[in-house]
Amino acid sequence: MPTLSRFQGRNGQKAPTQIADAECTKCQNLFLSSHSLLLRLGSSISITDSLDTTDPLWGLHRSYIVAGTPFWMWMVGNTARSLKTGSQVTIKTLAASNKQVNFVEANGSIYILPNNTTDKVQKSDGTSGGTIDHPSAACPRASIGVWHNNRLYLNDLNDGGKVWFSSTFAPDTFIDQSSSATATDGGWMKVSYGDGDKVTGFGKLGSVLFIFKERSIHMHLGTSFVLTDPTAFQLIELNRGIGTKSPRSIVPTETGLMFLDSDGKVRFYYGPARQIFAEPGRPLEDLTKAIPQSGLLESAGFYYDRKYFLSFWSSAGTYNDTTFALDVRLMAPTLGWFVDQEVPSFWSEITANAWNSGLVDNGQSGTGLPFYATSHTGGTITQFLSGLTDTGGVAIPYAWRSKAYGADAPSNMKSFNEVTAASRTFSSPITLEAYADKPALSATATATHAITPLNTTYAINTWRPAVKGSVLQAGLSGSSSVGGEIVAVEWDWTPRRKEIVS
Repeated sequence: MPTLSRFQGRNGQKAPTQIADAECTKCQNLFLSSHSLLLRLGSSISITDSLDTTDPLWGLHRSYIVAGTPFWMWMVGNTARSLKTGSQVTIKTLAASNKQVNFVEANGSIYILPNNTTDKVQKSDGTSGGTIDHPSAACPRASIGVWHNNRLYLNDLNDGGKVWFSSTFAPDTFIDQSSSATATDGGWMKVSYGDGDKVTGFGKLGSVLFIFKERSIHMHLGTSFVLTDPTAFQLIELNRGIGTKSPRSIVPTETGLMFLDSDGKVRFYYGPARQIFAEPGRPLEDLTKAIPQSGLLESAGFYYDRKYFLSFWSSAGTYNDTTFALDVRLMAPTLGWFVDQEVPSFWSEITANAWNSGLVDNGQSGTGLPFYATSHTGGTITQFLSGLTDTGGVAIPYAWRSKAYGADAPSNMKSFNEVTAASRTFSSPITLEAYADKPALSATATATHAITPLNTTYAINTWRPAVKGSVLQAGLSGSSSVGGEIVAVEWDWTPRRKEIVS
């Protein structure tokens, strides 16, 4: 009798009979919580662009330059908007519409990185009159940047192998030089310059800056531009062959960096060991490796409640339409496992929520919750994982489905004896499901049975479906506006010799 005393998440690989018993082929909107599945919280629209209610927002920023009064900035088309004054204003119209416009907050100002070689980096205080071209003539045209060790670091769209950094505490001062006798001077450095590759992303982990190229990763340490100083800059190649094309997928955790590499594999850089692990992404490789090359640039993630959330294109997509969440707490003990079938999944699929840009409010006069810019249409900023319904008051759908059993013995016909689900805090109906001979994810259940559990206590419900087949799967689905938890799912069957007619 297959029993599931522990849930280990969805495994999206193509052989549902080969995945671990505690994994599943479907785990939608259910987070792994100890030994149970917890229905995720909902979402609500926080801000809508009043001038453009249909186009996606391609850049998103929560500014804290005014103490105690954070405000939103975003990018739609070629237009930068701000809510600093309390009402929406357009603060800058760029020469070109770009999908990957980014914002960096540095030393009390906001810097808008236009992602084209025509527009200069913009310095802004969040108002239309306070948004100007970057004052330094040496400042490069840039698409990505980071405020690190009191310097503003930027890529260079006209020279992809360079990284520029401002003078210390002076993000308005860039100096065209590769060395200096003054420790606090700004300048530039060449990153593995001879490989013809370009800088594609930055990731911060403590005092270390990680510089990503499409096919390499580098560690940048130190604070002084004087090479003879004890704290002089160092640039160390961490890995050759692994990099990223997805700058918004690079997300720091407590112990490392999550990112999507240039081949579409989710990887984890574990800081204490200085190792890069592919295991966290293996259960989803069939999905993420199918992301079209043009879609890798748009993949975007954030880290919240010890979970890594990632939105990306489906194989036939044209925008971010697929979202998964990895529970990093459960992943940690598995680091270093190199046998595919031993690597648990710990991934859950999130439906009806996808984004181009996501961030977590830091809680200063805010909620400390994640927000995102919608990925396709709507012109909205959405607050995520809050409340008990999705936007518009829609109940959150959920589904779980076991691995496929019995394909190793196709000569045996099997009969389901019973399917049992234990739940708590669900007041809406749960539908138990049985599948026979159709292990594909798109399969329709052979038989279903609706149950209405008790809301305040544990409910154990057993169903005896009249289902036979050579391959069997169990599942459940439903939707709820009040949360809920699946504590256990168990099922058993009886093997029977298939009749052979000659």
